[in-house]
Amino acid sequence: MKEETDISKEDLQRIRKENFISYCSEGFDLLEKAAVSGTDLKSIKEANFAMRRMLGFFVDQEEFEKCSVIKGLLDKHFPGNTEPIFDYRKI
Repeated sequence: MKEETDISKEDLQRIRKENFISYCSEGFDLLEKAAVSGTDLKSIKEANFAMRRMLGFFVDQEEFEKCSVIKGLLDKHFPGNTEPIFDYRKI
């Protein structure tokens, strides 16, 4: 008999995906605040990778206003390294 604390693989996948979506939304809000305050995003470790992953997610979700903001920030702070990353699809 399964204990109540056991989580199925499907439930774990669903939880991971929900968390990723939540983190993307939170990350986008932080990026907007950083852009308004003039923060140099190059100084934030892993910012390029995180932004490119969020860009991939928002492209798939057809949230093009968010894509435009992220792409603009990538172009400004990380020219030449702005392609979206779609590895989140494996979650």
